Amino acid sequence: MKKILLVVFSALIGIEAGAQTKEELTSSLHKYYGIKDALTSDNAKEAAKYAEVFSTYLRSNPYKGSADLLTQLQKISSAKDIAKQREFFALLSAQMIAMLDKQNVGEAGYIQFCPMKKAEWISNDKNIKNPYYGKSMLTCGKTTDSIR
Repeated sequence: MKKILLVVFSALIGIEAGAQTKEELTSSLHKYYGIKDALTSDNAKEAAKYAEVFSTYLRSNPYKGSADLLTQLQKISSAKDIAKQREFFALLSAQMIAMLDKQNVGEAGYIQFCPMKKAEWISNDKNIKNPYYGKSMLTCGKTTDSIR
């Protein structure tokens, strides 16, 4: 009986440790928006700063899928070239969108698509502000889905 309880208890702890809370998802999303906004403004230094802030948060609050996010965040924070940061941001965005799929985030967000880059991103603004081309093609793209 003790052995069965131990197995059940261990399984429950494992499930709970891997689950993202609404607060973790919201906090992650807000940090992601900082990177997106910096790239939209063509500011590589700010993008690196926000990627480091997001990395620090994930190292302190790990959850299922956060290791994959950390890989891209570290690449964004160490890249000096904004074009490289944008490449890594596309991968980060795909991971974030997959992680948020069918999750209840608790606030509205928009999944937007850049036809030139053929990549999506998440925005807290329904108006298009393209992080992949910044000021040179700021309004290029379309909203394809939403998150709640």
